[in-house]
Amino acid sequence: MNYQRGNLDFDWDGSTKISNLKLNSANFDLKFQQDLLLINKNQGHPNSLKRKFFLPKEIENSLNEFFEAIKEIKNKDKDDVLAAYLASYIYQQLAGFWTTQLLNNGLFITGVTFWQEIISITLVWESKNTPLTIHKGTPFFFLAHNCLQNGDRDNGFTYLYNAIEDDKKLPSLNYPKIAPANLTATMSQKPQNYMFPQVRDLRLFLSSSFLSKYNQIFPKLTMGDFDSKFLENPALFDIAAFFVYNFKFVFDQSKNTTISLLQNDFSRLKILDLFFNFGLIIDEILRFATANPGTSPMMKESVATWAASKHNISQNTFDNLIGSNGLNLNSLDPDTIIPTLLSNIQNPTQNIPKEVYIMLIAYKLRNHGGHNLHQQTVLSTKYPQILENLLFSLFMAIQSI
Repeated sequence: MNYQRGNLDFDWDGSTKISNLKLNSANFDLKFQQDLLLINKNQGHPNSLKRKFFLPKEIENSLNEFFEAIKEIKNKDKDDVLAAYLASYIYQQLAGFWTTQLLNNGLFITGVTFWQEIISITLVWESKNTPLTIHKGTPFFFLAHNCLQNGDRDNGFTYLYNAIEDDKKLPSLNYPKIAPANLTATMSQKPQNYMFPQVRDLRLFLSSSFLSKYNQIFPKLTMGDFDSKFLENPALFDIAAFFVYNFKFVFDQSKNTTISLLQNDFSRLKILDLFFNFGLIIDEILRFATANPGTSPMMKESVATWAASKHNISQNTFDNLIGSNGLNLNSLDPDTIIPTLLSNIQNPTQNIPKEVYIMLIAYKLRNHGGHNLHQQTVLSTKYPQILENLLFSLFMAIQSI
């Protein structure tokens, strides 16, 4: 079907494809590619005179022409899907320039400011046309990708979640579930995702470095089980996405540093934050598994319930194990108690299975990290062993669902 909206003329197949697009009666694709050549690439990075990125007026005008056509579609046709695809059409054209002219030439910082300027132009238009909005999932997603390429995990996930928020507005497309931003945030195995190479590396790292070793010792947990029980579980979306965010840090650190370089005060504080987050994740999964999601008991209750259901550990036995006559878990700092727990994992004592000692590492670090910033040397000297056992605790919690 042919549409004439604003100064745009195009064909729309009613599903996913926009074609034969003209702006002011001229072939849009051809003219826009010429306009893209006007962009000055020596801007938008710390060594340039222009720290901010500035798009040529011709491109800014084209963006605004599209926005005006989208405004008419929303007001006249009431078609949010067509409006979203029309926005994505011009953003995809810009993405072609971003990929070939910026990323392929190593201009990763410039790529960030490039998308920030495009989003800024969009937000300015929206501010003048309240309450109308433009679907910005595409530029937010590409900006997130660019930030993650730069090693900027925090901003990368912030922009990724902005894409997800925009995608939520298109439920008729099964968004955000099948949208690339959501597939990235949940480390999905589905390859229909521009960021799948990054996701694939994360999944391979999890499987080869942790899950395969776990499966040599404990009842098998497949990646398919990990997906269905955890990553793809709608009730655990926030928990799963927070896991991916933290696991991305583990992956990046494994590539960018060595254990010897973690032996410093800052690294120990950062590791404590990481281990505390994993403890929170494990605690939430255990609560979900025991049908107590959203409740706020101490992690002690979650672990005790798990130990009872999975290993027949009575409440009295559990209390004695962690109490002052046993491990004295809550009173000793990690430097003292973690080596003991690691030793008991290798050589279980008191007829307590090693799985319980593994889970107690998560319990201890979650509670310690929630109340302390005191330096603990064991966090860096035993980092690989502690990390491995935290992931093992996660796997055990998932298997209890």
